[in-house]
Amino acid sequence: MTVAQSWPLQQAVFSIVSAAAPTLQVFDYAPTTPPEEFVRLDGFNTDDRSYKNAESSRHAFEVHHFIRPGASASMTRGQGRGKQIIAAIHAALMAGPLLGQAVEHEYMATDSDMDGATSHSWSRYSVIL
Repeated sequence: MTVAQSWPLQQAVFSIVSAAAPTLQVFDYAPTTPPEEFVRLDGFNTDDRSYKNAESSRHAFEVHHFIRPGASASMTRGQGRGKQIIAAIHAALMAGPLLGQAVEHEYMATDSDMDGATSHSWSRYSVIL
């Protein structure tokens, strides 16, 4: 199985996302004191796609954008901002192969988070390695 490619894939995704959203912090965990706006990489799930002979795997991951009310008066808030950021990241991820393989987009969604004030947009992708 291509589990060994999980970390290089995550590093490649981090680089692309960071370049696509240069003004935002990109995390691979939920920060305890999050900034008003940030991106989080999540998932990086791997499952065998090679008839159980460990030759290829589907690597799935999600990109999340969070924006919440705060003290920054100049910040654009809401679902529109989330869609703009996710669209920029999406264009960057789809621009070329990751680790030599095509990226497949699975879905995108935008909604309010459980606190009712934070806007949360996310998109799911997969790569067969």
